[in-house]
Parts: sequence; C-alpha cells; structure tokens
Amino acid sequence: MGAVSEDVDDAAGSARWEILGQAFQANQFPSENLPLVQRIMDRVGIDHYEGTRSRYFKAIRHDGARHLTVHYGYTSGFETEEAAVLAAGDVDRESHGSRWRVNHPLNDVGEHHRGGYGTAPPQRAVVVCPTCFTELPTSGVCDVCAT
Repeated sequence: MGAVSEDVDDAAGSARWEILGQAFQANQFPSENLPLVQRIMDRVGIDHYEGTRSRYFKAIRHDGARHLTVHYGYTSGFETEEAAVLAAGDVDRESHGSRWRVNHPLNDVGEHHRGGYGTAPPQRAVVVCPTCFTELPTSGVCDVCAT
C-alpha cells in the first residue's frame, strides 16, 4: 500500500534525541507546550525521538506501537479518542482522519506560523498620554508633550 505522508518526508539522516526538551529546542517549539507533551510521552512510554525533514518530529514508543508525531501545536497519532484521553488527560482533542490528535496549549491549529502552527504574538495594549491623549511609545514618555 502507499506510504502515509508523514512517513514520506522523513527519509534517512534525520536527527535523534533521547530527551524531549532537546527535540523541542531543535524544532523551535514553544516551551509552553512542553509540560503537556512530556505528560503524554511519560504515559505512553517513549524510547527516543526522531527528526524529520518537515516541521514535526516522531516519538518512537518502547512497545513498538505506531509512533506519535509532535507538531508545533499538537501531538497526533492516537488510534482512538480513549487513547488520547489516557495519554493527555481531558484536554482539547479532535479526530484527524483515522487518528486522534491532542491540541497543545499554544497552537492556533490551522494558522501557519514560521512554517508550522502557532499563535500570533500578543498585541500591546494601547496606552495614551493623560495630557494630550496621543498613543504613548513603549518607553511610556509622550513624544508630543514629554510627560
């Protein structure tokens, strides 16, 4: 049968990590997502992590079951919804084809960010000068009336 697309992209020579944090750092994934993904990996039982030529890495299981894929905003590859809940707890999850995925806290799944998934940077609240009511720069000193 045909190869699954996530297996096509990760031909020979990709990196290998023994520690999840190293895989996160190498893929420039947000550290805010690390606690949830670490909990998943601890519950599933991971032997090591393998890099790919795409914007995700594979988590290879101790028991030889199908690997999980860790993306910027989600972890995918769960056979059932129950398996996703057992691994991650009662968090945001969804069916993705014949598999289930668990969305990470920082994700905006569906919006591309630096070639992967992510959230837009937070917008700075507009602060105005109490004297002339123009928008203050980040320094907090008004450019118009210097107050």
